[in-house]
Amino acid sequence: MQFIIDFLPLLVALAAYKAGGIYVATIALMILIPMIPLGQKLLGKPVSQIHLWSAVAILVFGSMTLLLRDPRFVMAKPSIVYGAFAIAFLVT
Repeated sequence: MQFIIDFLPLLVALAAYKAGGIYVATIALMILIPMIPLGQKLLGKPVSQIHLWSAVAILVFGSMTLLLRDPRFVMAKPSIVYGAFAIAFLVT
């Protein structure tokens, strides 16, 4: 089940990209990704830190992409999020 939850936003974003381009895919991600930690919270499950920080990052970088009409921001999000987690892992 977790596998489906993790990859559903990616599949929806891919379909949105094919249908309408990078900006439509960015909007789809900005809607779906924050639903994962919200759903975990509503179900009384512990909120995954990776989902929480991914939601924050997609909202920040997605907003920058849409406002500035520059897709590089949303494309840099995975590198920045995973880089931050790698640094946190090394520090601890």
